[in-house]
Amino acid sequence: MKFTLIFRVPASAGQLPMPLAASMDDEKDVNGELEKFKGQAKKIMRQTSMTSPSPCTIEAGAYSFHYVIAEAPGPSTPKICFLTLAEKSYPRRFAFDYLDDLQKEFLQLHGQQIES
Repeated sequence: MKFTLIFRVPASAGQLPMPLAASMDDEKDVNGELEKFKGQAKKIMRQTSMTSPSPCTIEAGAYSFHYVIAEAPGPSTPKICFLTLAEKSYPRRFAFDYLDDLQKEFLQLHGQQIES
């Protein structure tokens, strides 16, 4: 995985998504490619809504964005998106297994702290 982003999906039109966590860069981005894809991830983040399909894959050149949306526990049940960027050759099943594991751990540790 090139990077991963976790954010709260806006509950209604006009609201902005709220970033909750992001992976650290462990690769040198000598040609600015990673920054370009981070910009695309932010665009996906702004376009994601409560009715977005999940799971979903969006192709981006030699890479693919994969995301799942889950409901956080609690009275307001906000929706949380787990998004990652992987090489296009990386198996989708493995990408979604990674996101499912991340979702379970994140919601178990932080689910009750997420407000809508």
